Amino acid sequence: PDTYFVAKTEDELSVLRTLVRTFDAQATKVGIDASPDPYHVITVASLIQTEAKLDEDRPPIAAVVENRLRDDMPLQIDATLLYARGSREGPITDADRSSGSPYNTYRVKGLPPTPISTVAAVSLRAALHPADVPYRFYVLIEANGKHAFAVTFAEHERNVAEARRKGLL
Repeated sequence: PDTYFVAKTEDELSVLRTLVRTFDAQATKVGIDASPDPYHVITVASLIQTEAKLDEDRPPIAAVVENRLRDDMPLQIDATLLYARGSREGPITDADRSSGSPYNTYRVKGLPPTPISTVAAVSLRAALHPADVPYRFYVLIEANGKHAFAVTFAEHERNVAEARRKGLL
């Protein structure tokens, strides 16, 4: 979670060491060492990183992930389907949702087997400190990246309908 300046003389191992050292320092700074399961935090942070465009949405998205995990619900996170597909190009399809990939969080309950992206400190903080809200659903609701959150599926369906009316889905 940083900008790296790499000299032409550095080899791959040197660059990798810098990336890992910087990640470790950033993760420690936000408090990952206090977590009983840092890998869980990093994986959740990767979901937040790929889903949230606005920092204000990160803690409630973290809450949705943790609430769904607690309630034994599939996460149903589109970013995991795109990761499984290997491309962010084009819309999510029925084939994506029916894929047998372990990253298909529509079919496989729980977290994906690995993080799906690198993460910024803001996403790590959100994963460590989810919002204290009962949300179980979210959908993109504004072109600027803002999400709408819902507790019930009926509320979520209304948010999805609004997002479709706005041409966001």
